Amino acid sequence: MKKIPMLALALLSTAALAGPPPGAGGPPAGAGALGRGGPPNGVMPSGSMRDGMMQEHARGSAAAQNGRQDRAQATLRQSQLESGAWRKLQERTGLSSEQLQAMYAGSGARNFGEFNAAVIVSKNLNLDTAAVLEGLKTHRLGQALVNLGVDKGTAEAEVRRARREAGN
Repeated sequence: MKKIPMLALALLSTAALAGPPPGAGGPPAGAGALGRGGPPNGVMPSGSMRDGMMQEHARGSAAAQNGRQDRAQATLRQSQLESGAWRKLQERTGLSSEQLQAMYAGSGARNFGEFNAAVIVSKNLNLDTAAVLEGLKTHRLGQALVNLGVDKGTAEAEVRRARREAGN
């Protein structure tokens, strides 16, 4: 007779450890952890998806702290791709139009003028253009240059010079 209550106790303990059945209690679906709009049902994804979400949050926080607002990158217009400024950028970099378009799409530049100035200043200062464009994801151009080791006064002067050269 003692074996039946022990078996029942074991089954109940196992069920309690397994947690509530799906749909029983907790925040509404999609409300996230503690109802704050996080991942569905408060479950944080694992691996690279979680890391990507955390990096995106960190980028957003850094951008807000450094004066960069999260705004969409302006799409390049056909008139810009056919402009003298675009052709001049191709000559300066030795890259094709397609390569420059891909570089623009992956950059932190918010518009063509900012992209153009960043490429020009990186060439004028012999900096890695990819590093300068990456810096634009979280900082304004001048601060991105300072972060790459350029003196603040030099960075400001070179940004002005690049904007003049770009016609901005």
